[in-house]
Amino acid sequence: MWCIGGLLVLLMMGGLYHSQLTPEGTRWVNAQWDRVLRILHLPQPVRPTPAQAATTKGATPIFKIIHGESLARTYYYRFDHNLPTDGRDVFETAVATFNRTGLVHLKPGVGPDGSNQVVFSAYRQTAKDPQKIELGHGGPEIVNTLNPRGMLTSNQATASLNRAYPQSFNDAVATHELGHALGLEHSRDIDSVMYPTNQGNTDLTTGDLAGLRGVYGSRPRVAHP
Repeated sequence: MWCIGGLLVLLMMGGLYHSQLTPEGTRWVNAQWDRVLRILHLPQPVRPTPAQAATTKGATPIFKIIHGESLARTYYYRFDHNLPTDGRDVFETAVATFNRTGLVHLKPGVGPDGSNQVVFSAYRQTAKDPQKIELGHGGPEIVNTLNPRGMLTSNQATASLNRAYPQSFNDAVATHELGHALGLEHSRDIDSVMYPTNQGNTDLTTGDLAGLRGVYGSRPRVAHP
């Protein structure tokens, strides 16, 4: 009876956890789920070792909510209906840039539950101070989904361009915002694609690559099915 009741409780709790808010709860649910599988003599899920924060000197920082999370390298991406064609073009270029690193693999489509997703979109926001215009924004959102394999951690990310400014629709800005979506924070290196102000950089630096390795590791990681 315990295993059936416990299974129902875990299934009900599965959709409630956002790891940036309740990492301890996520670990507890994983432990209880493994216990249920042992009782039922079912195979234990294989979970990758949690990614560590990038500590290499000069590495581009990564978002705190990414620290300690185990993310698959594969991402599925789609375009929001409000993104014009020129926005799609620059994001496609940005996708190709990150795919060439071999550290992540982004492909079009809507993936299964528990997989990493990126939504590319556009918005309109005019700055009150012309010296502080915002060309775009992006970032990760860590979500945990419970399924028979256990608790799956995924990144439900977004990357957007500001339609209020034509200069937003270029390769450098798109690469910068996709970098945020994949977990990279701003860099102090003026040559980095993650420098806070647009310098026209589209090539990832060694620091940017080190930051990505801090999230996705240096060896291939199997994507969630």
